[in-house]
Amino acid sequence: MKKITTLLLALLSCAGTMFASDTSVGGIWYNFDDEHLTAEVTYRGDAYDTYGNEYYGKVVIPASVTYNTKTYSVTSIGDWAFNYCSGMTSVTIPNSVTSIGDQAFYACSGLTSVTIPNGVISIGEETFYWCTGLTSVTIPNGVISIGYQAFYACSGLTSVTIPNSVTSIGNYAFCRCRGLTSVTIPNSVTSIGNRAFGDCTGLSSVTNYATTPQSINSSVFDNVDKSTCKLYVPMESASLYQAAESWSDFPVCVIRSAKAEPDDASTFYTIFYHGSQKYKLPAGMEAYTATINGDVLELTKVAEGGDVIPAGTAFILKSNAANLTMDITDETPVSIGENILQGVDAATSAPANCYVLSGKSSDNSVQGIGFYRFSGTLGAHKAYLVLAPKAGAPRRLRFAFSETNTTTNVEQVPSIQVPSTKVIENGQLYIMHEGQMYDVRGNKVQ
Repeated sequence: MKKITTLLLALLSCAGTMFASDTSVGGIWYNFDDEHLTAEVTYRGDAYDTYGNEYYGKVVIPASVTYNTKTYSVTSIGDWAFNYCSGMTSVTIPNSVTSIGDQAFYACSGLTSVTIPNGVISIGEETFYWCTGLTSVTIPNGVISIGYQAFYACSGLTSVTIPNSVTSIGNYAFCRCRGLTSVTIPNSVTSIGNRAFGDCTGLSSVTNYATTPQSINSSVFDNVDKSTCKLYVPMESASLYQAAESWSDFPVCVIRSAKAEPDDASTFYTIFYHGSQKYKLPAGMEAYTATINGDVLELTKVAEGGDVIPAGTAFILKSNAANLTMDITDETPVSIGENILQGVDAATSAPANCYVLSGKSSDNSVQGIGFYRFSGTLGAHKAYLVLAPKAGAPRRLRFAFSETNTTTNVEQVPSIQVPSTKVIENGQLYIMHEGQMYDVRGNKVQ
């Protein structure tokens, strides 16, 4: 509320509420609410354009401010509060702020970075409109909506990650952000407005974690070169995006989550199958097939970064990233020899003696990346092993990637209850129990 008259102040005072309008404390202008002891950051004067470029350099908004012996909690930034402050280079917003008004930072062209506090649940209309110097923005996990033209023409922004709390992205929200090269959209987003990313001519990748594609029209990515901008989506949803309006204009690529080995958090593993798509591996990824050699399960590296995995083949993938991204391609794949890994395209009940790659056994009694006995429903595009154990072999085995071992003598053992110790890779899978190594059939290896 701006420039309240003396009569109105008197009336409000009688009602138990009194506002001090556009008062400066510590170089920042506030509206004060005496009833709730809260303060709103505002602009100076009767109208937002009465005084121009009021703030300069680095602005730090305090969590509380004292005025006329009373202490107020700073809970909001009002409409137009910092508009046209081209001399302001950064702003620190306290966690006490839960609301940022429309046009709050309109045309703050000198602003280079801003961190929005965790308590804010919405970014209003044109909040950062035409902040051309803005190169990074942190949107907290708590924001539900990004408003109309919220980041319009923020040409300095290069990437945006939208948190899992956001459900809607407004019309023109990131339109004309021409420096934007990548954007990540979480599964929580159900609505994307017209031209939300229109004229983002620098976009080279869009990652969308929604398992069901949002309904959008062609204007959402208007003037984005969809022949070169890659769309990364969950593997199980690739066919849905390839058939969806506007999303199908992009070359669809896939994302698959991987599990880290607890003893080596920098290495991730997953296993997958696709009956009809070929995938190109990025740098840093390797693909393995599996065979049985006597009583030893052997892994063979058949592909690495730049190679193409054939359709209809199940693989173990090893990477340095928790989320693996692969391009769907028509390029010539590598040749595959014998491979006992199997796979399914749709969710299916696991067959007898099924083992899947996991970070732990189903009852949590064994930890570590390996193959574990499985009796549930195999997810879409899941790969698995079927290994019928010999009589007396353990009901539950952990298979780990083995590093160096030679098999000199093999002896059948009656049972291993909970094999546990990990050994790492050289193309063979073993289990360790009480200092003794066993192959995947339960045979002792000396």
